[in-house]
Amino acid sequence: PAGNGPDGLTAARDLVFAANEIDPVETVSAYRAGTDGALVAAPGSPFAVGDVPSFFYNLQLDPSGSTLYVPLDDATRLLAFRVDKRNASITPLPSSPVNVNLSEPNIGSAVSARLVIVPSDNAGTNDVQVFRRKKNGALEPLGEVQSSGLSAPSSSAVDRAGRRFVLADEGTDSVGSYL
Repeated sequence: PAGNGPDGLTAARDLVFAANEIDPVETVSAYRAGTDGALVAAPGSPFAVGDVPSFFYNLQLDPSGSTLYVPLDDATRLLAFRVDKRNASITPLPSSPVNVNLSEPNIGSAVSARLVIVPSDNAGTNDVQVFRRKKNGALEPLGEVQSSGLSAPSSSAVDRAGRRFVLADEGTDSVGSYL
């Protein structure tokens, strides 16, 4: 059971995570896919993650499946969870939550093996904040918030190595590419 929704999914390897809206506390359901493709719920799933924004669907799993990132309440912080790859259960990292210095970073973070990139779709700013992923999944800001130069970012992606970041701009029907 995933709750109300699920509102969003993220997956890596044989791990699947679903964002659920359940009053009064939102949850993440965690699953591991068996060899037959059937999903097996993690022990303790669904996991309460607190009061999160309505744009809860943008939870992200790193490519290796070892860390799950979830936006928190006012969308200016990210929760980071260590993932047990044997059974898909999650536990908060000691450094969690991480402050995000953007207003409304709710279009979805892009996660690579080395970086977490958080764009904002707040009219008038459209900024981007970049974090370095440490080996344990903790995040460290890389410099200041930067302008994306776009008018209305709508979705984002980063290559697995974290060398190229792309941001779709629905305001100009274009894509911005960043190194």
